[in-house]
Amino acid sequence: MTVSILINNYNYAAYVGQAIDSALAQTWRDCEVIVVDDGSTDGSWPVIERYRDRARVLRQENGGQGAAYNAGWRMARGEFVLFLDADDLLDPCAIERAMAAMTQPAADGAPVSTVSWRMRLIDRDGHAIGGFTPYLMHSGDVTPVLRRFGHYAGPPASGNLYRASSIAPMFPLEPAHWRRAADTVPFIAAPFSGRVAALPDTLGSYRLHRRPRMGVFGNIDASLRAALLISENRRNAMVALLQERMGIALPGPFLPLPWTLRTRALSWRLERAQHPFADDSAERIRLLQRQALQDWPGYSPAEKLLQRAWVASALHLPRPLLQSMAATATSGVAKAAVKRLLGGVR
Repeated sequence: MTVSILINNYNYAAYVGQAIDSALAQTWRDCEVIVVDDGSTDGSWPVIERYRDRARVLRQENGGQGAAYNAGWRMARGEFVLFLDADDLLDPCAIERAMAAMTQPAADGAPVSTVSWRMRLIDRDGHAIGGFTPYLMHSGDVTPVLRRFGHYAGPPASGNLYRASSIAPMFPLEPAHWRRAADTVPFIAAPFSGRVAALPDTLGSYRLHRRPRMGVFGNIDASLRAALLISENRRNAMVALLQERMGIALPGPFLPLPWTLRTRALSWRLERAQHPFADDSAERIRLLQRQALQDWPGYSPAEKLLQRAWVASALHLPRPLLQSMAATATSGVAKAAVKRLLGGVR
């Protein structure tokens, strides 16, 4: 059973070699490694070319992440596919562990479409900075959560192995619509063809090029407004794509994702003039959070209480204190502490 590891790269000359090495080092021997350079303008291509005898490599004009996904997908021969970001790393046993879960028979006979795992956080130099992503993962039949929220809890691209047949209807992607965040497409589509198996262990590394700040986590979003709008746009695009490609209707209305409500509260308080939801008020945000936490599986009562307290603080703290709380990523630190107390970290 062949696994295709598709690495998409754009201007990550400093990291892409490490990503390729981690893919080639897999203990699951039936792996093919495919690297697509999406028109990098740094020194990426000479690094990638050095692997030509051990990986299949392609250089194309810049078209965005969706175009790179399409090119890798066309070259892939595997029954299973992983989209590895060029700045991330896989542990050597990642594919072997994922394939064991992928092929584990279920009592109800439902196939596994996705195997997910946590990823440790590393800085731009590859040093562990403590913690992991995601905080929470959903498993089993996640389609009820998808129908309620338009999303479910799971890792970024590099933490998911897919059964290729479960995501094939979504390809090719429309490059103009998916210049970024193309990993959203297989992540949302696959669960409609089978169950999700969420592994309890950490099997890779997710590189943060900058620390979480002002309520914004990750490498893409530059502002609170951008984070909120991108989340909404991804969800709307996936609703349309699922209907078009798979005949799956997600009519909504959707509840906001619990973590976006923290961002939403910060945006409403700190950047009111740019806040993208004109009808928001403190009461509306509290109501949305109450509904979201009620319907979002996986949080303990203590974790729900912490999130409600954090949003309440964001809505009412004096502005200087709120800015300090947001800048130090208090929410993530506090949640991690609660999870340790509950014995949830392994």
